[in-house]
Amino acid sequence: LIKLRDPAIINESTASPDYEFLKIDVSRTHRINFSYLAYPPGDEILFTLSAFDHPEGGIHHELVLSVCAIVTDNCEGSFLSLTREGGRIEAGLDDVLATGHDYFYHVPHPNKCAIGS
Repeated sequence: LIKLRDPAIINESTASPDYEFLKIDVSRTHRINFSYLAYPPGDEILFTLSAFDHPEGGIHHELVLSVCAIVTDNCEGSFLSLTREGGRIEAGLDDVLATGHDYFYHVPHPNKCAIGS
């Protein structure tokens, strides 16, 4: 005869109210696509990041630029825009980029980066 122990009671850890938003479903509301112009339209997504730097969804601007630079062979002088042809977004490096739209990663010309060159 095998005797099993009683099931364990799992207590969900309590988070500070400031971090309760981290328990939400990781849906489109907390994800941002970053596209690269060297890729053709419709196939330009370079990567998607979870955006939990703000309760309503957002990600640190300088972090995104650093990730983009690493993925594209450490390009310097790059910037993000809201459209393929758009200009630099007006955001400081310490600002949080909002969810709700995608961003395009631009590299300086002449393009000396490995991807797309």
